[in-house]
Amino acid sequence: MAKVCAVRVAIARQPDREKEAAMPTMNMPPKRVTGQDTDPETVSQRRPKDDRYCLQVDRQTKASFSTMDAAEQVGRAIKKENPVVRVTIYDAKEYTTKVIE
Repeated sequence: MAKVCAVRVAIARQPDREKEAAMPTMNMPPKRVTGQDTDPETVSQRRPKDDRYCLQVDRQTKASFSTMDAAEQVGRAIKKENPVVRVTIYDAKEYTTKVIE
């Protein structure tokens, strides 16, 4: 009698073959080779700083200029059109910020 119960339990524990066939399989994407072909500058998602003065609107960099006068001129035009926004000029060389009011 014990053998019959053990066989019934073993049959009950077997996975249903139909359910396994119906389930989709998950495939992992192929692994990338790191360290050989990757350049840290191309992997970065940040915009490159082209020039010294960065024009920022509400703490988001919109453009960069080589002179402070050009950045101020564009900043004042933006501030005149939209007085609510915060317009600043960030000096990437001296690490200073000037607020346009």
